[in-house]
Amino acid sequence: MPNHAKRAHAILSASGASRWLACPPSARLEEDFPDKQTVYTLEGTLAHEIAECSLHCNPTLRAKGDGWNQWHEKMTKLAQTNPDNFNEIKDSLIPYTGLIEAKVIAARIKDKSAALILEKTFDLTRWAPESFGSVDVLIISNGTLEVIDLKYGKGVQVSAKNNSQMRMYALGALAAYEGLYDIQAVRTTICQPRISSEPSSEELTVQELLEWGENTVKPAAQLAWDGKGEYKAGSHCRWCKAGPICKVRAEGNLALGKMGSKSPNLLSIDEIGEVLKKGKQLAEWVKTVEEWVFTEIKDNRLKVPGWKVVEGRSNRKITDLEAVCEVLDEENYASDEVYETKLKGITALEKVMGKSTFEALLGRFVIKPPGAPTLAPSEDPREEWR
Repeated sequence: MPNHAKRAHAILSASGASRWLACPPSARLEEDFPDKQTVYTLEGTLAHEIAECSLHCNPTLRAKGDGWNQWHEKMTKLAQTNPDNFNEIKDSLIPYTGLIEAKVIAARIKDKSAALILEKTFDLTRWAPESFGSVDVLIISNGTLEVIDLKYGKGVQVSAKNNSQMRMYALGALAAYEGLYDIQAVRTTICQPRISSEPSSEELTVQELLEWGENTVKPAAQLAWDGKGEYKAGSHCRWCKAGPICKVRAEGNLALGKMGSKSPNLLSIDEIGEVLKKGKQLAEWVKTVEEWVFTEIKDNRLKVPGWKVVEGRSNRKITDLEAVCEVLDEENYASDEVYETKLKGITALEKVMGKSTFEALLGRFVIKPPGAPTLAPSEDPREEWR
């Protein structure tokens, strides 16, 4: 039973193919940068585990047997250890699990020997040194091999068209099964249920896929493995661990401020179009730089000239809501003065009662917890965070 959280990642991983194909030396550049877990990656890992259990437990896809109880037990454990968001995630995956079920049923109607493979890792060393990739779902039927991938994120919509990761997965699956099945076409499909109910797909002939592997992947993979090639900034930088402090990416973004123009004071229409085109990429870069600096200062005590981590803003909180309500009742405050559908906030109560009366009667129930650390310029009057 695979462990999604502990999946290994190759230097030339299929999931990072869009990056190292576009910018080969980035593969070695980011080697010394640690992988970082975020609430989003943890949520994605949990979603994949729930999805996998759901597919294994689906009687249409899997007959009951020794493994069936094992997957039910894992699903039960996931529910117990994630009580806050398990049901929400499971419900959000219905379009994905429903898609797989529908595709398998359709495949078996046309081809009784249709094969369903779940969570399979494929060797990709034929195209990239020490490379491999893990596929969520693979369906082989009627001469077609289809790779299906779950994307749980909802920040960026991902298309299967010209998708390097999906094509790498397809290459690995083709190499593993071309001797067992008469595969004539390849389809890659991405399901992103929290963004769209419609999956995205790309269809290629086996020849087209293999030519892409030989002519595009192989040369770039060798450059990447050797740490050679040309650095190139682009949308792929978003996922590069070295991206926040990469000079080439910085130069590309900062070039926006060096535009020439016929008018010394106004942007040309072409320049305006370029700003709109690159502006989002610039904003993303600045955000990643800020996040990197914040982490390095807070966790590693890095000294960055002009910046420090300070205590952020926080809001006062009432510690004992029931006790506050009792005091207000004892002091005969009218309900419509101090209650909305629930007790009014601290600032609103101060307006009703007056700050001094509020402090005298309710001050003992109010705390102001430390604010979360936040990045600020050196001239910020707040003390440095410790």
